[in-house]
Amino acid sequence: MWKDILEIGNDCRERFIELTHVPELTSLDIQLAGISDLSGNYRVGRSNPDNHTLFYTRSGAGKLYTETGTYNLQSNVLVILPAKSPFIVELAERESHWDIIWFNLSDSLKWQSLRDKETTIHTNLDLSHLYHLLELLYQEEIATLRQALIPVIGYHLLNTLNISDGHHQEHYRINQLF
Repeated sequence: MWKDILEIGNDCRERFIELTHVPELTSLDIQLAGISDLSGNYRVGRSNPDNHTLFYTRSGAGKLYTETGTYNLQSNVLVILPAKSPFIVELAERESHWDIIWFNLSDSLKWQSLRDKETTIHTNLDLSHLYHLLELLYQEEIATLRQALIPVIGYHLLNTLNISDGHHQEHYRINQLF
């Protein structure tokens, strides 16, 4: 059942935030991020992802298939998929759109707390600040201005993922000083 799938139709609008355009993301161990306004044909699957994947639904709805079940991803829902966990996401039936932000986080020391978890779903979250930060990051062409956004994105990711205990937060603050 699990295979790599990439079906993104012409009605989908994707803004990929890639390391080639935003190399500053490497300091957060983010391999790739994006802002997606999806409609029509959209289906993406990963059979054995080497990174942790986050999907946050801004509006509309999507459907997620994992080894542990099928989930409806409504507005203000964050799903966290640990590395090595196969999945398929698609536009939910009878939905005209699914607007999301997403992150592929390296399976690294920084995000090690995600490594041994199962798929996690968080509801009633307002992550609009991360959406706006990603939009700014995507649009900004001046490296020094992009660099100023990185600690803010890191702070909000750590807090959203509940990686805000003293050790991780202090480690993050010290790394930002240097």
